[in-house]
Amino acid sequence: QYDGNDIVAEIEGGAVGVSYLRSLSIDEPFVRQAETNEYYHVDALGSTLDLTDNTGAVTTNYEYEAFGKTTINGTSTNPFQYTGRENDGTGLYYYRARYYNSYTKRFLIEDPILKVTNSSCGISKKIRKIGAVQLGIKNPELLNAYLYVLNNPLTDVDPTGLLPCSACPEQFSFCRTSVRLVATPCFGIALKICAANPAACPLAGSICGAVAFVQSVECSAIKSRCENSCDPPRGSGGIGSSPSGG
Repeated sequence: QYDGNDIVAEIEGGAVGVSYLRSLSIDEPFVRQAETNEYYHVDALGSTLDLTDNTGAVTTNYEYEAFGKTTINGTSTNPFQYTGRENDGTGLYYYRARYYNSYTKRFLIEDPILKVTNSSCGISKKIRKIGAVQLGIKNPELLNAYLYVLNNPLTDVDPTGLLPCSACPEQFSFCRTSVRLVATPCFGIALKICAANPAACPLAGSICGAVAFVQSVECSAIKSRCENSCDPPRGSGGIGSSPSGG
């Protein structure tokens, strides 16, 4: 059972087997309440280090490699481990929008936000590379839609599996640059068609206009997704800042 973005109860056979006491921030459990209580002790990234019982004794301990490969010492069935996310027991972590493989250090599918830009109207890899150079993208890793926290797992977290908020303005600008890179040669070709065959001019112009319009709409969609769905800094409010999810 969810309350906003977080699980607050595990229900089996119509009965609550486990419930969670949480803060108002995303991925921040305090107590796992079952037949006995388990208390969370976490690091700065929100990764569970220890679970203790009512006496304060450690019952389960967790060790992590930099990108989240997990070693469990104990018998707890607690799923919330690396950065507070759910370990499904196969090396995969559920990050809401997509699954993350801690062995390969990559998400299984493209970032839903970046996927729009990287496939927009069939923009080729060559054009995207040219756009990156013209825009002067400081972090080329933004063009890789499978990366986990832009390869910076020591300080960053990714609770929703989406583009970090800090990368949104650059990605939106890159999308707009891609629109210009496609539209400009398209209209150049249209002018040549008009000169050779005036009857075909309206159709050629309409096609180029439609391409530019569709890509502009997709760029606006990226901006909207960034503003509404990207990852806020931990503890800053935003996603998960209220019991209803914010």
